[in-house]
Amino acid sequence: MIWELLEKAEGHFLTTDQVMEMTGLKEREVRRQVHRERKAGREICTQRNRPGGYFMPKDEGDLRNTLKIIVSQGMNTFVTARPFREGLSQVPGQISLDDMDQDEGQEDEDQEQA
Repeated sequence: MIWELLEKAEGHFLTTDQVMEMTGLKEREVRRQVHRERKAGREICTQRNRPGGYFMPKDEGDLRNTLKIIVSQGMNTFVTARPFREGLSQVPGQISLDDMDQDEGQEDEDQEQA
């Protein structure tokens, strides 16, 4: 869908607003569609500066720039998820291996004292 629009644009850049107008999709739906098409192997490049939008790569530099943007977004998501991972590792009542090691050490001390 987006790929076909970019082919018709003959190498020209399409803003997100233009894609929304041409497809009837909302901005979030456009991003999801681009994501689906990329997963299917389409090389849809992104421009992040205003106005944001999409284009077909002209050269390796376009691919590298878009890859840099995608990796940066992924890293930002990964970093944002860290507090949630840490919070889940400290669920109340959950026993960790470290807790079990400490309990065994305490039991050994108790047995030695008895």
